[in-house]
Amino acid sequence: MKLLFVRHAKAMEREAFIGADDLLRPLTEEGKKKAAKNFFALARFYQQPMLIVTSEAVRAMQTAEILSDAFGGVEIVQSHLLNPGATVDELKELLIPHYDKTGCVAIVGHEPDFSLMISDLISTQGVALDIKKASIAEVQVDRYFKGELRFMIPPKFLKFLSKVIR
Repeated sequence: MKLLFVRHAKAMEREAFIGADDLLRPLTEEGKKKAAKNFFALARFYQQPMLIVTSEAVRAMQTAEILSDAFGGVEIVQSHLLNPGATVDELKELLIPHYDKTGCVAIVGHEPDFSLMISDLISTQGVALDIKKASIAEVQVDRYFKGELRFMIPPKFLKFLSKVIR
C-alpha cells in the first residue's frame, strides 16, 4: 500500500490563536493559495489517491479539501487518530481496514507526528526527518507496516513543479 503523507499547509500562528482550541486554527490565505498551486502540480504527475484521511484539525481538513480538489474530488475521512500527538500505532489502527485495497491513501496531519511515523515505518534504528508545511512524502508499506521511503518533496520543489508543469 502506498501512503502519501501530506503535512498541512501554513496555518495561523499559535500566538495569534491564544485561548482558543488549537484544533480550530485555520490555514492562512497564503497557505491556501500555495497549497492549491502545489497540489494541482502534484496531481498532474501523481496517481489519484483512493482516499484522503485527515486529522480533525481545521488546518488539516482545509489542506485535505484542497488536495481532494486538485485530484478532481477524492473522498475525505476525518479521524481523531491523526490529531496532533498521533502515533504510528494509531496510524496502523486507522489503516488496517483499508490495507487490502490497492492504490494510495493520502494522510493529512502534523509534525512532529509525521516524522516519527515515517521513521518508525522505514527503520528499526530511527531516522531524523523534518517534514515542512505542505511537504509530501510517499512510503510504500507491506502488510506488516514495514516500509520504504519512496520520495519526499519539499514545498519549494512543488512550487518549482507548479511553474514547470501546466
